[in-house]
This record gives sequence, C-alpha cells and structure tokens, in this order.
Amino acid sequence: MQGLLWKPAPVVDFDLGTDSHCGYLPLFDGRQKQGDVRLSESENSRNGGSFSGKRVPKNSGGNRMEQREENLQVSAMQTCCYISEEEKEIMIGSCREPLGMIHFGNLSLFDGHLKHNEDVDTGALKDSEDGHARVNEKPIYTNCGGQLEMQIQGAFSGEIMEESQSGNAYICRMPKLANTGEQKDMEISEVVAQTFCQMPQQENVLVLSPDNALAIVNLLADCAKKKDLNRGSKLHVDIAGSGFFESNAFVGCALLNMYAKCGVIHKAEQVFNRFSVRNAVSWNALISGYTQLGYSNEALASFKQMQEEGLPPDAVTFACILKACSNVYDVDMGHVLHAMVLRQGFLESNVVVANSLIDMYVKHGFLANAQAVFDELRIQDSVSWNVLIFGHAQHGYAQESLNLFECMKDHGFCPDAFTYVCVFKACADIGNSVKGQEVHNEIIKGGLENANLVVGSVLIRMYAECGMLAEAQRLFDELPTKNVVIWTALIEGYVQQNDAHRAFCCFEQMKEQRVSPDDVLFSCILKACGSVGDSSRGQKIHLEIVMDQLLDGNMVIASSLLHMYGDCGLLAEAQEVFDELSARNVALWTSLLAIYVQNGCSAEALDYYRQMQIEGFLPDEMIFASIIKACSSLAALVEGQQIHAEIVKRGLLDIDTAVPGSLIDMYAKCGLLEDAEYVFEHLIEQDVVSYSAFISGCAQHGQGERAINCYEHMKADGGFSPNAFTFASILKACVSIKAACKGKEIHSEIVKVGYKDDIVIGTALVDMYGKFGMLDEAQLVLERLPLRDVFTWSSLISGYVQHALDDQALCCLAQMELEGVFPNAITFASSLKACGSIGAIGMGKRLHAEIVKHGLFEENIWIGSELVDMYVSCGMISEAENVFNELPIKDTHAWNTLIAGYVLFGDIELVLKTYGGLLKSGKEPDSATFTLILNACTGRGSLDSGQYYFEMMSMNFDLIPGLEHWNCIIDLFGRCGLLDYAIAVIEIAPILASSVIWHSLIAACQRAGNVNFGQWAFENARQANDMDGAAYVSLCNTLHSSCLY
Repeated sequence: MQGLLWKPAPVVDFDLGTDSHCGYLPLFDGRQKQGDVRLSESENSRNGGSFSGKRVPKNSGGNRMEQREENLQVSAMQTCCYISEEEKEIMIGSCREPLGMIHFGNLSLFDGHLKHNEDVDTGALKDSEDGHARVNEKPIYTNCGGQLEMQIQGAFSGEIMEESQSGNAYICRMPKLANTGEQKDMEISEVVAQTFCQMPQQENVLVLSPDNALAIVNLLADCAKKKDLNRGSKLHVDIAGSGFFESNAFVGCALLNMYAKCGVIHKAEQVFNRFSVRNAVSWNALISGYTQLGYSNEALASFKQMQEEGLPPDAVTFACILKACSNVYDVDMGHVLHAMVLRQGFLESNVVVANSLIDMYVKHGFLANAQAVFDELRIQDSVSWNVLIFGHAQHGYAQESLNLFECMKDHGFCPDAFTYVCVFKACADIGNSVKGQEVHNEIIKGGLENANLVVGSVLIRMYAECGMLAEAQRLFDELPTKNVVIWTALIEGYVQQNDAHRAFCCFEQMKEQRVSPDDVLFSCILKACGSVGDSSRGQKIHLEIVMDQLLDGNMVIASSLLHMYGDCGLLAEAQEVFDELSARNVALWTSLLAIYVQNGCSAEALDYYRQMQIEGFLPDEMIFASIIKACSSLAALVEGQQIHAEIVKRGLLDIDTAVPGSLIDMYAKCGLLEDAEYVFEHLIEQDVVSYSAFISGCAQHGQGERAINCYEHMKADGGFSPNAFTFASILKACVSIKAACKGKEIHSEIVKVGYKDDIVIGTALVDMYGKFGMLDEAQLVLERLPLRDVFTWSSLISGYVQHALDDQALCCLAQMELEGVFPNAITFASSLKACGSIGAIGMGKRLHAEIVKHGLFEENIWIGSELVDMYVSCGMISEAENVFNELPIKDTHAWNTLIAGYVLFGDIELVLKTYGGLLKSGKEPDSATFTLILNACTGRGSLDSGQYYFEMMSMNFDLIPGLEHWNCIIDLFGRCGLLDYAIAVIEIAPILASSVIWHSLIAACQRAGNVNFGQWAFENARQANDMDGAAYVSLCNTLHSSCLY
C-alpha cells in the first residue's frame, strides 16, 4: 500500500488551559497548563510540512509531567505528518474523512447496498479486498466517531517519550516497528495485547498509572475498531477495579467510545454518568455514539444539555450534531446550528465543519442554502465540490451537477472517484451518453478505468441506463477483474433495459465462474423474474436464498421477494413470505401494500394499512402514496380525504412530491377535478410530477383541452421539461378530444428530446395512432422501438381490431409470438374479438386452449366473456353455453354476453330465461341488459313484453332509460304500426330525439304508407343531421310505396 498523501491541515492553536475545539485532551492528573504550542518552520519541514507556524516557548521550569504534556501536544500535531500503513485504517477515519472526506459506506446512487472499506487513497475510492464496493446509499460526510478518536488518541501516533521504558512507550512506537519489519508477522492489535499482558498487576488487577494510560486508550480503540465487546468489557472491569477511572477522563472517554462503537449505548451512558467532570471530549463521545447508532433525537438532547452546562461546542461536536440534525430532518435546528457555526467562526476557519454544514443542507434538499454556504467559504476543497455535485445529482438536478463538475475543474480541483460516480449518475439520469463518454475518456487518461472497480461498475451502469448495452458489455469484457459488483452492474443494465433473458444468462455464467451472488444481485435477478412473470425461476432463486441463509433479517431481499411474487400475481406466496419474517419494518409494509394495490386488491391493501397502524408502524411517504392509490381504485373518497388530512397534519405535502401527485390523481379519478386543482394550486412548490398527475386526471375525464393547456403552462411558465409519464398522459388527452394534429406535434417533441426509444411513450404513441385510425404510423412507431413488450403489441392489435382490420390484428399476434412475447389478458381479448369478427374459429379455439393452459380463464372474468362472444359470433351457440357454464365467476357482463348471443339468434324465450337466471344468481341487470331485452322484443314485435321491461328498469332497478332504450321503445311502437304512440313517446321523452329515432320512425311510416308522418319525420331527421342521405332514401321509398312518388 502506498503512503498516504496528506494535504496541509489548517494551523490549530492548542490551548492547554481549556478544552478547546482543536482536539486538546484532558491530562492524566486533571491539571491545567498555560501555554500555546506550535511547530516552528524547521520542525514542520522535518515532519512533512503538515503544519506551519511558530513554536511559542513555554514557561521554564515545571516538572516532568508538564514536559509530558508538551510532548503529547507536539505528538498530536505530528500525527498529521507521519501516518504508518497500519494506522491508515483508523486515522483516515479520524483526521480527514470525519469532517471532510466523503465516506462511501452509504451512497444512494443506485439500488442496493454499499459494502466498502474506509480506505481512501488521495481522495479517491479504493476497493476493498473482496471488491465489494457499492455506491448505493446516502453519503456520510462526517464520521464523528472517527473524529472523536482523533481527539482521544491525539497523543499516541508518533514515537514519544523515548526515555520511557514503559509499555506505554512501546505501544506508541509500535506502528514504526511494524513498518520496519519488526513484529511484521504480528497484527498491531496482538502487539498491543501482548504488551498489555506484560503490564504490572497486583492480585489480578491492573496497576494503572499515567505511564500506561495511553496503552489502555490504544487497547480500547482497538476494541472499538474491531467491535470486540468481550475484550473491551474485561478491560472495563480492570479499569474499574483499579480505581483509576474516576481520576482519568482520558481513559473514560475511550471507554465510552468503545461501547458506542460496539453498539451498546446504555453502557456508554453508564460510563458517561460516572464522569465527575464533563468536558467537551466526553460530551462529544456520547453525542457521537448516539449519532452513529441512529439515536439522533438523543444526540440533539445531549447537545442542548451540554450547552446548558456552559460547555461550548467544538468542531467534533458540530460534525456529530449536524449529522444528527440531518437524520431527523430538523430544518429549524439546522438553521440554529448554522448561526452557531457562523458565530464561532468555523465557517471561515474550518472547511471541514463548513462541508458538514453543506452536507446537512444537501440532505434536507435545500440546495440553494448549500450553495450559499459554499459561496461564502474562504477556502474550498474537493470535498466541498463533491458534496454539491452529489446533492444536485441526488435531487434530480443532473444538468446542474454536470455544470458544477466543469466549474470544479475550472477552479483547479482534480475530480476523484466519488466525483466521477456522481457525474456518471447525472449522465445516466438525463441520458447524456455523449457527456458520459467524454468523462469516460478523462478516466482512461487518468488510468482509473481498470484500476478502480467501483468506477468500472458505475461506468457499466451509466452505459446501460443510456441504452448502450453493447458498450457496457465491451467495458465489462475488458475489465481484468470481475467480482460480484461488476457482474451486478451488467446484470442490472440488462434488467433495466427489459432484457431479462440476457440477465438470466449472465447470472448463470457468473455462478459457473464461482462468483457467489450477494443480496444486491439476488434482488436484481428477482426483479428480472418479476418483470417477465417467470415465477418458476423466481421460486428456485427463493430456495437458493433460503439455503444460503440470506433471508433472515435481510429486509432488502425480503422486499425483493415480495415484489417478485407480486409482479407474478402470486399474492398468497408473497403473503407467506411476509408472515414468516421474524422482523418487519416500514419498508416491508410498503412493499406489501404496493403489491396488493398493483394487483387490484385495493380493499385488502386498506385492511393491511389499518393492521400496520395497529402494530405501531408510522406510515411514511411511500405508504401514503400507495394507499391513496388504493382509495383511487375503490373510489373511496372518504378514506382518501381522511388520509389527506393526516398528510397535511404531518406536513408531507411540502416535502415529498409522490404524495401530492397521488392526491391529485385520487381526486381526479374520483371525478373531483376542482379538488385536484385545489391541491395542485396550493402546493408550495409545483414540479413535473404534480403537473403530470393533474394532466393525467384531466385526460382520464375527457378534459383534453384543459390537459393540453396545463401541459403548455408547465413548459412555458413552470419551466419544467416533460417526463415519460407527462408525454404518455398528454397523448391520452389528444385521443380524448380527437386532436390528431396536436398528437403528431407532441410526437415531434418526443423525438426531439430523445424519448423516442422509451417503451412507455412508444406504447402511448401506438395507442394514439391506433385510435385515430392512423395504423401505418402506429406500425412504424412499433417497428422503430428497440424493445417491444406485450403492452406495445396489445395497443397495435387493439387498434387494428377497432377499425375492423381483423386479419392484420391476427398477423400482429403471430409476429409478437415469434419475438417471444407472450400475450396478456388484453391481447387475448382483442384477438378473440378479431376471430369472432371474421369467423376464424380455428384460431379462436387455439387461443381458448392457451388461455386455459396459462390459467387466465379463472383469473380474468372478462376473458371468459370474450370467449363466449367469440363463439356466439362464429355461430357456435352450444360452445358459448359450455364456456359460460365453466366460468368460475359470472358477473353481469358475462350474463349480458350470453343474452346478446340469444338476441343475435332471435330466440326471445332463451333471452328471457337467461335474464331470469341472472336475477336468481343474485346479480342485478344493468342498462346494457335492458337494451338487449328491448332489442329482442322489438325484433319479435313483442309489444307487451317491451313495455313491461321498459317500465321495470326504472321502477325496480332505479335505472334511468337512456337514448338507446327510448330508441328501442319508439321503434317497437313503429314496427307494431302504432305511429301515434311512437310520436307521443317522442314528444314526452326527456332526451332529444336522435337521427336514429327519426330513421326508425320514417321506416315505420314507410311500412304503414303514412306520407304525412313520413314528411314530418323527414324534416326532423334533416334538422338532427343535415343532408342525411339515408333519410332521403327512406322518404323516397315511403312516397313510392304510397303511390305518391
């Protein structure tokens, strides 16, 4: 390992008389000493140039202890000049990373978990021994635990007190001995432990003194680093037995830090409570422990108590408390801390504290505040730039992130591995492969492409997300080392680009090369199984996960299993996974609710939402978004409004975009567009998500003009660029108002901004052109898509069927199957309709067999209805009856389909008998049922039956007769020769007579030879539909049959 290149640190005054912010430690005997120690220029030069300044002479005289104090302070500064190989493990987390260096252990740039050691080489990311570097969770820019160790251990990194022969001196020299080959076969911790065993003991109790106190601190630090609670606890017993604890805060703080690092916070609290005198270091140890273990509220409470005791916070305090403030999203406290940092001058004098402040604002999403702090810095470093670049990339401002990257280079700062990670993510987010390739060339020149596996994996991801899978594969093939992270990057790329087959091939190839999958890769491959509905493969992987004992306690894999089973429609299996988990968190509840909503089981989702609350889990933003969607599906407006009130109470409308978007969508789907608009208009900050939700709501309710106006406003006044969902929604709006020209104009926009290959938008375009009857354009869009899924094909097939081009529809079905895309329920329904229209009974029966084979007959009631209709249309009424009788659930639509078949065959007895069966089954007829019955009565001229059922629909079932029902009864009177009754009905009908009614009346007049009524009906028909040729022909026939032509 190469030596660490250390940048010059700021000059720090070590005030021996106070617990200052620069890292001064309480002395062994608790006494204070006046004076200020700095290195002279010559001393600084000999020690590597890390510090500059002048040494201020101390008072002459003084005893040996005072000399030790001075040596300790000098050694603390020398620590930053000389860093041994073994010390890097601790010191990199103690001196630079805590307040400035970005820690890669928690980066949320991609889905999954980051496994990475804490070594950093010249500011760049270095791979761990097993190569498990993952860039996935949010960054921790301030590791206050490491900085605390720097405070506590500030006096042991160099060779000090050479005149002392104690174990303490030997331990302090130990790092140098290891480097020179002495003790080379022994771990440092073993050297420390061996030396510790040689320390004086009396009656099995250590005899502690100022001479061996530093050895105790080293041992406790080693226990903390390795989380060796057992050894640390034994040390605690020895320390307590010696009675040395109460007189040495130095050892006490190290003990407190050990318990905190081992995750035993209650023991750390007990140690803290034994301190007779609390200083900044002891408070920092406690606050650091709380923060690292996620007890951020307790950390903030301790910070408040520390101030009440009159102790000013130092740099370590601010590092820890700013992180705690970020974790609990306490914006107000963040502003208070900002003011304190300004007041104590840290913003100007301490760049690492300033970076922590920038990081806090970034995590809160206040990028303008973060930028303002950055602009005020007198000294900026690469970390300052990295924090800003990361923040903008993380919050969706990819282009701004790339602009900052260029500014960083213009200011003379060299990007490191973390910078490149952020830049590649930004390129992927906006699909800017050109910029990505440009930066890739920079990396090649710098030699990082193959030397750093993390950069290599991020490059593969970037190319994959930009759709350049061939380039991603090439880069993968050229990497000299391929660990599970590199494999995961490639497999994720194929999954993201909907190429599950290649993902499965890579997965099997990886296992053949004896690379074991980890939890992230398992999650990725489970997603691939769900995307293609491959439940068989998914269940095999589930078994493999159980055999590897990866499921217990692993929430990420558990969530992935839930989603896989949910995507395959296997809710019972998903529920079984959930029920068998020994521990659950909010994320798992979120996954469970999401898959129930996704599979149309919104009522069950609401039930589990209530159960989650009973078990004491507080819903988060994602749960609210899912449960609001459930309310939308059920049109459960009351429940939705109650949830809306809770969201407002918790202030989530102001900080999360998914929640307001879901609320807008819910109100729109419930037909309350004014309420949806109210939510939209009262958002503190509108964004593309909220705009898209409102546009979608307008489109769904036929408010196409309103949707288009909102779309134009979003671009012109809002300044937002449409995303894929926006384009899909506005295309639907164009369909609703038959705005073909506007649709083609938006298609041009889509091509211009680079979304032409997006499969969601491509499907929306195929659907739009299909509904407009522009099927050549629809076919062309489909053919140009790099990937076509079942929804794209279904849209095209549906378009052909809607325009009676049934042969072309069945040709598309054949081509789709040749490409390996299996039909879904929508595809089967459209194809069955095409078979019925052209009498393709052979194809219809084949589709019937496929439907039964794949279990779609039982799962989808309406597919059964389409099968009945297909057989009826092909004249096979007995087969239609057989299918109907086999339906597991018969809804009103299924009954109507069979009734329609009997109407087609003119069998009114079977029509009325089937209607009776519908009533006996407990189902209620709908408007379509009575339309069919009235048509049957009209066809047979059954006047009494027609009048009876016409009156029944309103009297017995509260159904208001519509235009089609009035048409039937008027036509019935006309066919029976009762023209006076027909005209009377026309005059009393609550709806305006349509051209269909007038045509029926003219035909009746023709049959009756009634010219006067015929001329009157003709005039009305002409007014209803000017220049109606059919009316002229009917009138001429009427006049001719009456011998008046």
